[in-house]
Amino acid sequence: MLSPLIHTSPLPIPVRFNVTRSFPAGVGNVVLYQVSG
Repeated sequence: MLSPLIHTSPLPIPVRFNVTRSFPAGVGNVVLYQVSG
């Protein structure tokens, strides 16, 4: 179910947080930082 959402470029904030929580904390923070800025 998450596949089509992840494939879309503008990720909603809840989905972005879900993906971030799926990764380890360090990697998640890096990904979130790259997506945000």
